[in-house]
Order: sequence, then structure tokens, then C-alpha cells
Amino acid sequence: MWKKQQELAELRRQERIGDLLLLLQHDHVYTNGWRGDRSNLLADDATLSRIGAAYHVVERGGDITYHGPGQLVAYPILNLRGVASGVRDYIARLETVVIRTLATFGIEARTIPGLIGVWVDDAKIAAVGVKVRRGITYHGFALNVDPNLDYFSHIIPCGLERASVTSMSSILHRGITVDEVQPVCRAAFADVFGLDLRSGRLPG
Repeated sequence: MWKKQQELAELRRQERIGDLLLLLQHDHVYTNGWRGDRSNLLADDATLSRIGAAYHVVERGGDITYHGPGQLVAYPILNLRGVASGVRDYIARLETVVIRTLATFGIEARTIPGLIGVWVDDAKIAAVGVKVRRGITYHGFALNVDPNLDYFSHIIPCGLERASVTSMSSILHRGITVDEVQPVCRAAFADVFGLDLRSGRLPG
């Protein structure tokens, strides 16, 4: 999906496709931003093999995070000039999408000054890490719907020593699926960015 994002970003730059929002789940994987600290991964290779997780350094901003089943990952492929005044505004809009999505399910979330991401009380529920290349965005955010939170014990999330993580299912005290959350997130994204997002097959 990393290479696919790059391919789609180039197609968007060439105006061969329109704006896209990719919503998906990953297999177990830890990713680190290109300026992230490898020491924030607390698992050695043997542990990664045992828990069935991969580790990759990617070119997005931010530090280490986890992706896996039960987590809604959003990768917007957008022309930045058409949707935000700059990267900081774009990130703030992504955070707003998450907050509105959570509000639909009765969860009150917030941002914390100086930190990137979305929080419920003092626990992080969504990580944000983006890349903008030649005016086109890729990477995005990951919202914890109902993942196995034990996987976060193998990292220092986003490089924050005392950060705890939570999920929608933990807060709501019930099972909830990514399929339930996905259309709500798509609608919130379309509203925040003023886009008409149409479903369809990816090119290539």
C-alpha cells in the first residue's frame, strides 16, 4: 500500500485522477516516520516474529505507531492547495474528521496543544502522520476502533513516554467494527474538506 500511495499521488499530481480517500485495515505492522527514533520500538526481531508484526520506516512525519486489524486507516490522496491553506491546517482538518466521527458514536474527543493526534481524556485514540510531496498528500491517520491494544505495549507510541492508548470499543464497552465506522468517517471527511467522494475501483 505504501508504493500504491506513491503511485496514486503521482497520478493525482498529473491530474490523471481526482482526489481520493483510501479507507482500509492493515495486517500487524509498526511504522516509523523518517525522523522517528528506532529505540521507540521495544520489540526485537524475535518478538516481532512471534507476534506476527513487521516494522518499516516510511517517509511520513511523526514517530512510531502501530497499524493492525480493528483499526481504521485513512490515506487521503489530495491536491493540498485545493483543500487546506498549508500542512498545519491540513493536519488540523484531519483531526477534526476524527473528532466528528467519534462524536457520531457519542465519544467526546479533543486535540492537545503541541501534540498531533486525537485524544479521549489522556489516552490517544488516533494517530496522524502525513506526507506532502509536490503538493499532493498521502499517508494520513489511524483510528483505533477495536484493535488488540496489547500491540501498543511493544512501542512508545509516537515517542511519548507516558502516553496511553485507547479504542472506541474500550470507551463504549461494546464491540464495534471498522465497517460500522468507515461510512461515518467518509461522510465526516467529505464534509470537512468539501469534497464529493465517489466510490470506485482504483486505477492500475
